[in-house]
Amino acid sequence: MQPAVAPTTALVGRADELTALLGALGVGDPAVPGRAVLLAGDAGVGKTRLCTEAAARARAAGWLVVAGHCLDSGGDALPYLPFTEALGRLAAELPGLLDAVQEEHPALARVLPGRRAAGPDSRGAVFEAIAAALERAARDRPLLVVVEDVHWADASTRELLGYLLSRSPGPRAALLVTYRTDDLHRRHPLRADAAGWARLPGVTRLPLRPLPSTDVRRLVLELEPDRLPDDVVSGIVERAEGNAFYTEELVAAARRGEQVLSADLADLLLLHLDSLPDSARTLLRAMSVAGRQVSHPLLAAVAGPEGPEFDEAVRAAVDRNVLVPVGHDGYAFRHALLAEAVYDDLLPGERVRWHRRYVEVLSSGAVDRTAAELARHARAASDVPVAIAASKAAGEEALAAGGPAEAARHFENVLELLAQGGPGSAPVDEVVPLVVRASEAAVAAGLLHRGLALVEEQLASLPDDVDPRLRAELLHAVAATALLVDDGAPRLREVTDALALEPAQVPGELRAKLLAVQARATAAADEDAAAVLIAQEAAELARRLDLPAVLADATTTLARLGSYATADATEDALRLSVSDAAAAGDLLAEMRSTFNLGTVLYEAGRMEEARVVYDRGVARAVAVRRPWAAYALEVRLMSGLVRYALGQWDAALVALETEGTDAPPMPRAELEGAALLVQVGRGEQPFDRLPALQTWWERDGLLAVNCASAGIDLYGGAGRLDVAEAVHRDAVHRIAVLWGGEEFGARVRFGGLLLGQYASAAARSDAAERGDLLEKAAPLVEAAERAAERASRHGPELLAWQARVRAEHLRLRRLAGDEGVEREQLVDAWTAAVAGFERSGHVYETARSRTRLAAALRAAGRTAEAEHELVLSRRVASALGAAPLLAELAELGAPAPPAGGEQQLTPRELEVLQLLAQGRSNRDISTLLFISPKTVSVHVSNVLAKLHAAGRTEAVVIAQRRGLVTPVPADQR
Repeated sequence: MQPAVAPTTALVGRADELTALLGALGVGDPAVPGRAVLLAGDAGVGKTRLCTEAAARARAAGWLVVAGHCLDSGGDALPYLPFTEALGRLAAELPGLLDAVQEEHPALARVLPGRRAAGPDSRGAVFEAIAAALERAARDRPLLVVVEDVHWADASTRELLGYLLSRSPGPRAALLVTYRTDDLHRRHPLRADAAGWARLPGVTRLPLRPLPSTDVRRLVLELEPDRLPDDVVSGIVERAEGNAFYTEELVAAARRGEQVLSADLADLLLLHLDSLPDSARTLLRAMSVAGRQVSHPLLAAVAGPEGPEFDEAVRAAVDRNVLVPVGHDGYAFRHALLAEAVYDDLLPGERVRWHRRYVEVLSSGAVDRTAAELARHARAASDVPVAIAASKAAGEEALAAGGPAEAARHFENVLELLAQGGPGSAPVDEVVPLVVRASEAAVAAGLLHRGLALVEEQLASLPDDVDPRLRAELLHAVAATALLVDDGAPRLREVTDALALEPAQVPGELRAKLLAVQARATAAADEDAAAVLIAQEAAELARRLDLPAVLADATTTLARLGSYATADATEDALRLSVSDAAAAGDLLAEMRSTFNLGTVLYEAGRMEEARVVYDRGVARAVAVRRPWAAYALEVRLMSGLVRYALGQWDAALVALETEGTDAPPMPRAELEGAALLVQVGRGEQPFDRLPALQTWWERDGLLAVNCASAGIDLYGGAGRLDVAEAVHRDAVHRIAVLWGGEEFGARVRFGGLLLGQYASAAARSDAAERGDLLEKAAPLVEAAERAAERASRHGPELLAWQARVRAEHLRLRRLAGDEGVEREQLVDAWTAAVAGFERSGHVYETARSRTRLAAALRAAGRTAEAEHELVLSRRVASALGAAPLLAELAELGAPAPPAGGEQQLTPRELEVLQLLAQGRSNRDISTLLFISPKTVSVHVSNVLAKLHAAGRTEAVVIAQRRGLVTPVPADQR
């Protein structure tokens, strides 16, 4: 079959179904007898797209493919219409075939396109004639006949299909029949036919389910490569419910800036209601006000009374597949968008009346309900007192159920309702606790900036005569939340103002909390000595008042400030803080202690122990349904970064994965930014992602560190040093604003990476260009040394990068012709860098440094030592699939691993390799093999590693030399 319009996107999420369909049809296996498949699924789920792909695969395998379509003609369909269309395509493909068949089977004239003949031929004669035509067409090559939309087929076509399916259309022919399951109401004539066909030998029924959420998200990105906002994408994924057509329509609406259904899509959905009686349509309008799903008792109470008329209305909607039963006592619209369309079609007054009716029923206690249900209906019905009370209860229910984002929305709804009377209309002693509660919920959901904005706005609007305790509580909330946001403002003033109040106005528990926050804010202002004294005071008060969560917070601050006598004491204190906070049920304190415990181990070079701590923290946050809460996100991020450092790159990508999660935009950006390190290390070129992530740098310093580190290598490796320099400048500026100065530890890492790119560029430059590079290097070295000197902690990683800066600078000077750099001096510098990264546990950076040590050893005439280092480095690069490092090793002529250790390519890797030989891009390969581009990049990295190739071109050359792929002529690539 040829689609009327060629598909514009890759087939997303249907690899398993396509494999099953091709297998059931016998495509690729000419020895199988004729087969038939019934492809069933709801409208828009992707049946035609899957058929188109299957037809293309069959055609590529040498099959002849013809198709016919049934049309919705309101019961006046021409008999055998899809077969008339298919025969017309056969006539075009095989001229003279139908004339030859007609000589033996005159009844064929009854169904030929353009020349249907009237006559007394029996239906059996027509069936035999069509079967003979199909069998004749399949003599020279296999034949696939596709009949689409059989739910609209006339009775004659259905009987013909039954005939063909029961006898097989021939040993070399296959039949593919599609129909909509949502159109098969209880009295539809196809319902019984399809059930009977599915039981016939050689017939396979293949139901096409909705796409999983991850594949819908991929489809959205295919349809809109410029990336819609994450919240819009999540909304589309939720509303589309796995339906590809609805996804396309919602993406088109989002592209136009619309949130409501388009008129065309709404009209299409509402067609389902046209054949229903008035009572059923009224019932559906009432139900749409409840949303997608409603219980039978609630629907009956609202739209009843129960009785024969109500039952008939429900039965009509179920029979027409508009509603589907759910569980033992409920109903749901077949698709969420159908509920939206019915609701949007209500008149304004009608909508309010139904919402009021729901409020009456839900408030009566006659049916089970949630506070969220009552709150939603009360707001829509403008019943403010009920809406306020229900929204408060809904917020608490959501927090108890592990839904902090939903809780924050409910609390904010209360605040909006309270504010309807104008500024100051609501009692401040009611508003302030609600604001704090809403802020805490937002923070627990990972919406830190929203949480801070809520309490800051409320603090700014407080009247002068407010209760001092309320002011102190709000000041504490502002200071505590601000410390979670990476904006460089410790908020000492707020907490100091609160602590300046009279003790009677700030009771003991609140004072202890304020002291703990003041200690953190003082430490953030680099006043460590004062911070230790304040933290000790907070800890003492917390012990006296039996406040384990506050004690854990203060203890964590003391540990990070190095106030314990030994490293073991610090570690023990942090482990105790984790357990105390967990026992107290304070997740924020528990995650902060976990994060700091992991960081202490990380900074000590105890990477594997750090990984265990971070993983436990991730599991704990997931278990309590707070995966994006403050510090829970940081623990997850570090779980990925420590795996990156350990050389567990595939596991790192899994830990940092955001697809299929409900991660808010900021956490999603942080995890994607860290994943860039692996992607760039493997030679991928995510030029499109870096600018998108760069927009978040002004909010998070660590995101800027990870992105800029990847970006320097990405652009530097691509020969775009000017862009690498711009990334470096932007990162330094943004982080300096956030962290209050340009002397931050990551500046040393930036210097080492950019100096490395300068040195690599110098090897390919003329004398003048080398001089320019050397001139630009001087301020980089000075800034890195200054940052290292002023760093508060000098752990193994910082010391390793400092050694790397010095080694890269010497390498650049040597390449620029500086005779003052002795060969042995260069060897010593690179030896120090290798030793530093080995101590820190960073596998990849150890291998990179080792490669450059090998170059220095060779230049010094120490060839045997150089070869040893190259072997070690190549082993790591091959295991990681680090294509850029493999390329650097290839330039040095690094020896390949021994032949006895040769790794065999998997069948999938051979497929990828053959497509590489054809000049295909990663996106092309993902489309052709029905796998994600990320998976393709992993396969490519594995191919490069196993073939010991520096790049794709070299891999193809090696593969052709070994006979692994078929050479492709240049004009066919």
